[in-house]
Formats: sequence, structure tokens, C-alpha cells
Amino acid sequence: MKKIINIKKAKKFIYLDNGASTPIDPQILRLLSRTLNKFYANTKSIHQKGQEAKDLLEKSREGFAEKLKTSPGEIIFTSSSTESNNLALKGVINFTSEKKHLIISNIEHSSTTKAAKYLKDLDHEVSIAVADKNGLIDLDHFKSLIKENTLLVSFNYVNHELGTIQPISDIVKIINQERKKRVKEGNKTPIYLHIDATQAFGHMPINIKDMGIDLLTASSHKIYGPKGAGLLYVKKGVKIKPLFHGGEHEFGIRAGSVNLPAIYAFYKAYELALQRMKKDDQKYKKMKKLIIKEITKKIPESFINGDPKLQLNNVVNVRFNNVEGETLAFTLDYNNIGVSTGSACAINSISDSTLFSIGLRPNEIQSSIRISLGRFTSQQDIDIFLKILIKCVTNLRKISK
Repeated sequence: MKKIINIKKAKKFIYLDNGASTPIDPQILRLLSRTLNKFYANTKSIHQKGQEAKDLLEKSREGFAEKLKTSPGEIIFTSSSTESNNLALKGVINFTSEKKHLIISNIEHSSTTKAAKYLKDLDHEVSIAVADKNGLIDLDHFKSLIKENTLLVSFNYVNHELGTIQPISDIVKIINQERKKRVKEGNKTPIYLHIDATQAFGHMPINIKDMGIDLLTASSHKIYGPKGAGLLYVKKGVKIKPLFHGGEHEFGIRAGSVNLPAIYAFYKAYELALQRMKKDDQKYKKMKKLIIKEITKKIPESFINGDPKLQLNNVVNVRFNNVEGETLAFTLDYNNIGVSTGSACAINSISDSTLFSIGLRPNEIQSSIRISLGRFTSQQDIDIFLKILIKCVTNLRKISK
């Protein structure tokens, strides 16, 4: 390890794992501190402080509704995307006592796959739509999975490991065709579409009215807001069973006192993300192009996973032959650079990885790392990262011989 240790470290920690979680934006942190100090009452209390808190909660809800082009009554605040995904799947499928059919893909986040497994254990039927080598859901295969009792389809908008953007409009068309078919056949079973937009939120424009979806998940800590806040859009008329019981918060769908400071900070973080979206995306596009160019040019036997043209600009998933990804991640960390070896929620399981689902071999998965850029990533950070990455890969390969 001597040659690796002798690599000149980055002077500051260069954080390139924004796909797992983002730092709180300083202005959002200041706002969060003020909100924690001032709005401490329960939003269900009838006194002045309680009503002030309630007003701020509804201001946040109305703000999200306006920006997402929906109505305030369709926004349910939760603690995270994980809770929102669980509420969407379990809430819809378990609303009736009848056994229903659920479709997810083989590249979903673990909060979706584990919720689906839970429902399968309750004797509901679960089908898995496959993705191609780039992480795009095979639409023909998905269409073939739909049955007369299919109640819910749940897909991610942007994959958490590759950054692949799914063709939501095409998926909606298939759902709408099935709806027309059911009306014609007299089948009264509804079919709903849930989109996990956790990785897309704040990076892509989202207009729920135009999208034609029924449920949508988003999270605060992916867009430079605090942890502890998420949301679930539930279209009016979609029947959903609560996960928690013991309170009438969130229209009776999500019991428990709301985390108002985090929710308000979440809303303001989204507001800021929309303002910065175009500017930030242009920066990511330039950085991603440079990263791919330098890696493929200067590191032999390196390969980009998936098609960069089908991905968000802030994600690069790359593999290096004859280098163990986890060792590389630890070596980069020693040199003050943070990357990941995949989704932070599935880091210990190859079979849970998107890379496994799209056909990569175990050794290829184990040699991959994910680089996810963020608002505070500078060009200097990327220049330093690339220099250190090249040295680390070179030295690791020498050691492994």
C-alpha cells in the first residue's frame, strides 16, 4: 500500500456521493434553525402557536402543489422516500381484502422491492418488469405482465445507481390503454401508476398534471434539504390505507405529529432547486463529459455503465477491470474523496444492485463505482479527483498483480 499512501491527498474532502444524500444548503440550514426556534407547537393545537404552525404547514403544502401543478389536498407529508414508497405500495394494495396484482421493475430502490416482497408474503401477486443493458424498462415486457386484477404499477423515474431516466410518458400510455380496455370489458378494477421520483426531484421539471400519474414519491435530503421530510402525491380518488394509526394528521393518511421545520425547509429547498435547475444541470453536463473523457482516455480497461445520453448529468457509473470497487472507494476515501459502490441502501448485496439486473457479471459489479455530482462540486474538485483516481487505479492494479 506504500505507493497508494504516497499519493498527495486532496486538501479538503471532495464529496461525490450526492446520489446518496446531499449536504444542507447554507441558506436552507439558516431557515431550518429559525423555523425550529419559532414553530415548535403541534399543528393540531388550537392555540395561537399551534395555528401559526398549521399555517406554515399549509403554506408548504400549497407551495408544493403550485409548483407540481396539483392540488394541496393531494400532497401528503412523510418522513422520507422510504416511507412514501411503503405507503404507496402497501397503502394501495392493502386497501381491500381482495388479493391484488402489483408490478415493479428489477431496478427499483430497496424500499420498493422490500415492500413488494412484504405484499407477496401476504399472498398478493408481484410481477417484475425487466430492464435492458442501459437500465431502461422493457415496455413490451411490462405490457405483457398486466393482468385483469393489476391494481398498481410502481417504477422509479430516475434509477438510483445509473441515473437512467425512464420514459414515463410511454408507460402512462400503456396504463391508459389498459384503462380503456377495462372500461370496454366492464372491469371496474382501477390501475394506478406510482412513480418514485426521489432521484429526479429537483433535477428535472415535474408537472404532475401533464404526467398523468397517480402517486409520486420525493425526499428532502436529496435536494439539499434536511433529513426527516418527504412527500407522497396521492391523486384524488386513489384509495389508500394508512401505515400508522393514532392521529388525524395528513388527512388521516399519515398519523403522527408532522416534522414541520423539516417540511418547510424541504419546500424552500425545492423552491431553490427549481431556481438553480438549469444552471446546475449545465455545470453537471460539462463535468460529466470531462470525467468520462479523462477516465476512458487515461485509464485503460475502464467502461461507463449504461448509456450517458439516457442518464441524468450528475451521475457517472464506471467500472475498472482488475480493480475491486470497494477497495478503490476506501482508497479514494483515504485521499479525501467520497464516492460509492452503488446504492447506499443495497451496498452489501450484489443481487440487489441495478448493475446485476442489467446483466453485468459479479466481477464487473464489484469493480464499479458511482460518482454523483452536486451543487457544491467545483471544477477544481473534479480536476483533483481525476488526478487522484488515475493514480489510485494504476497503483491498485500494480498491487493486484
